[in-house]
Amino acid sequence: MPCHLTRVAFACRTLADLAAAAERFALTLASGERVGRITSARAPRRAGDLAGGSLYWIIAHTIVARQPILAIVALPDRPGAEIRLGLPVIPTVPVPRRAHQGWRYLEEGDAPPDLDPADPLPPTLRRELATLGLW
Repeated sequence: MPCHLTRVAFACRTLADLAAAAERFALTLASGERVGRITSARAPRRAGDLAGGSLYWIIAHTIVARQPILAIVALPDRPGAEIRLGLPVIPTVPVPRRAHQGWRYLEEGDAPPDLDPADPLPPTLRRELATLGLW
């Protein structure tokens, strides 16, 4: 069973901001494939458990989206790692979560499901309902 990561989407106020940032920082591999990426000063200790997992993004104290973790690559010129992520950003059912620095691990059973694309509620209303515990 894979493990996941959570991370605060710094300077992103909406899901659209997060999607734009993911595209802005994307990397084009030699194969022509575009992948998202983030760098970190420290490689995850449980990197082996993250195979098949996702990075869940927190905006305004709520998990709102995820990106599949494709690979964790050591940085050649300094300590740390680059975490390569699948594109595009996948919206999830909003789940309240405290903000934190760096990342935290999220077990498979605690990970929110993907959002149904046919859901008629706007993302801001959905997040407000989740914050109030009504979703």
